[in-house]
Amino acid sequence: MGVDAFLARLKEKARSNQLAIAIGGGFSAETALPVLAESLQKQFDILFPVANPYEYYSRWNEFVDQLEKKIDRENLWKNVGQQLESAQVGQIHRKVAGIPISNFIDATLDRRLTKALIEGGKKPILHAFRHQRIGDWRQSNPAQPNVFFTFGSFDSFHPWEGLHEQLCIHPQNRIQVENMMEILRQKDLLLLGFSSAEAEKILHLDYLAAAADKVVNTLDSNGESAYWTKRGVFLANVDTQDVVNYLLPTDLQSYTFWDLPFPNRMLIDIAREKDYDSFISYFSGDKAFAQKIDADLRQRGIRIWRHNAEIDVGDSISETIERALKRSYTFSIVLSKEALERPWVKEELRAAYNLRRAEELKILPLLYEDCEIPLFLADYKYADFREEKNYTEQIELLARSIQNAVRRARGKR
Repeated sequence: MGVDAFLARLKEKARSNQLAIAIGGGFSAETALPVLAESLQKQFDILFPVANPYEYYSRWNEFVDQLEKKIDRENLWKNVGQQLESAQVGQIHRKVAGIPISNFIDATLDRRLTKALIEGGKKPILHAFRHQRIGDWRQSNPAQPNVFFTFGSFDSFHPWEGLHEQLCIHPQNRIQVENMMEILRQKDLLLLGFSSAEAEKILHLDYLAAAADKVVNTLDSNGESAYWTKRGVFLANVDTQDVVNYLLPTDLQSYTFWDLPFPNRMLIDIAREKDYDSFISYFSGDKAFAQKIDADLRQRGIRIWRHNAEIDVGDSISETIERALKRSYTFSIVLSKEALERPWVKEELRAAYNLRRAEELKILPLLYEDCEIPLFLADYKYADFREEKNYTEQIELLARSIQNAVRRARGKR
């Protein structure tokens, strides 16, 4: 797969919110660890010899321990915090913050990405070390993105943290790695501004790479291409700015039709035995909602059958629907008061239920508004779309359920 194909893959992953982005010292300039370490040595008159600047990443906590022999932890923390206050949010931070995805990892001390997210009107959920926000990373709203950190906060001093890299200095902080691994399931991880030394020792990429679908890096200033060959994909000749610009949505807010990669599908799945991942059943009065579900699932690479879009003039409606159901892995039914009173919806549900009993189809109820759920669906877990604020979370749940059902069905054959 060439560079263009990988860029298209990243765009497709971003559009379906299946991309996480981590930023490293390349985004920090004067507050990157090697630069900061040289400055602190001069300021406090200590000698900490290293073979090259990248060694500070692997020996950072050792370096901090030596500093704390000269100045106590709290005063050192305050000193560096004052230096970080002058770090200004740059254009690259604003651009990364403008990519509408819901998961970021910040491996820097200055946290300029978080500032850029807030500056852009977003309300990031911050995952630090003093209070692990268990489960919050499962939300998938780009307006409230998760941000995981590898260093403690400079908002208030805590005696356990100081300047130390947190993921390994205290055993309980390993849960942060576990949580980051959890958000990367079925996602690609794009690294921006990382050298291999920083990725390995600060980000702990050896763990994260085991969880992500793909790891893609755009820069390695110390030239460790062999490292990236083992860990993931290295876009050696692609500028980081170009990648970020490519991932930004056309309207600078959210992805739209104009952000579709071309061609929409680069690869043909020859192992696929059915044509559709899901058949969407709905009442015509709920058409606008069904169209939105359809579009958002297609953005996530899910193949949809929806009768208003698929039945041509002259086709037998009943025969076409029956064929489509047999060619689908799942049946997604939009549940509303009027939908369950409509003959066609009832007919589609009856046919789907018969296929379900034959273990040829999985039924996925989508609760659009309060209604009396049919008795045989009463014990089914449903995606709850009754409140607009939950839409992003629920569409992710639905997409994952369809993908899992397809995977299981194909695994049986």
